[in-house]
Amino acid sequence: MAKQASSLSTKNFQSVIASGKRYVPDRISKELKSAGLSGLLHQSRISRQQALKALNHLLQKGLLEKYQTPTEVYKEAALQQHQQDLAEIKAQQQKHIRANIMIDITEELAEEEKRGDSAIYDSRGALGKKRVIDEIEQERKKRDRKRNEELTKRDNLTNPKGAKAKKPDLADLPQIKDLEID
Repeated sequence: MAKQASSLSTKNFQSVIASGKRYVPDRISKELKSAGLSGLLHQSRISRQQALKALNHLLQKGLLEKYQTPTEVYKEAALQQHQQDLAEIKAQQQKHIRANIMIDITEELAEEEKRGDSAIYDSRGALGKKRVIDEIEQERKKRDRKRNEELTKRDNLTNPKGAKAKKPDLADLPQIKDLEID
């Protein structure tokens, strides 16, 4: 069974009672107010018990569709809330990770500036590592160099005088007799 949130946010609760609309219709808010449950629309978190009580009341008054029971509706909303909570936690963690990376980089840069001599640079730090792009480029150049060497070896083995035999220059040819045909 998938995990569920123990409580719903106000936004999620309003979406549930308004059948997916972005606003709560007046009829529903007035009915909640008459039942003494209007405070649920303004709380930061709504517990399971409070949400089910409001859903049952709205179902009895005919303001909610009867496709599902209130517990099924709450379960779906709780699953959505759990996913939203996880996404918020993950976003917060990513924010902290980025901040820590920036702190590390600035500390290393400050230490390097204090030393003044880059010959004592700590290559184990984050700034001392080669970038992956540089490593890939270096490997590509190495392969190209090997391929070119192999091609030159192959050409030298097949034709020891060079790749192409030289043609004699025109000046080296004997003079051609003029046949005087006009």
